[in-house]
Amino acid sequence: MVPLFEPWKADAACAGSDPDLFYNELDPDDAKRVCKGCPVADDCLQSALSNRELHGIWGGLTTRERDRVRRHRTVACPQCLRLFKPGGDQRKYCCTGCATEARSVAQRKWARRHPRQTV
Repeated sequence: MVPLFEPWKADAACAGSDPDLFYNELDPDDAKRVCKGCPVADDCLQSALSNRELHGIWGGLTTRERDRVRRHRTVACPQCLRLFKPGGDQRKYCCTGCATEARSVAQRKWARRHPRQTV
């Protein structure tokens, strides 16, 4: 049973978007664009995988792509949403470019939350 409200949904980039956008799997590009910049895309994808969502774009992946993730134990890169099999140094990101970009984004977020105080 899917919970009516999951805490991550409040921070989703799609909150307030037209739901029909995410249920048009013939042309998923617009929905995937929204998901690409979403801070909770990974939570969304994990929810869809664990709840076996049969329709729609969840976490930036179509139903067919989610099926492939389940079958082949692939994961979606949280930075670019490209599917890959993790191994070796590539544990979370598909390439070093995505890992570097994610690190710099995290550093900028941290710097905004913790401004330097001058005396």
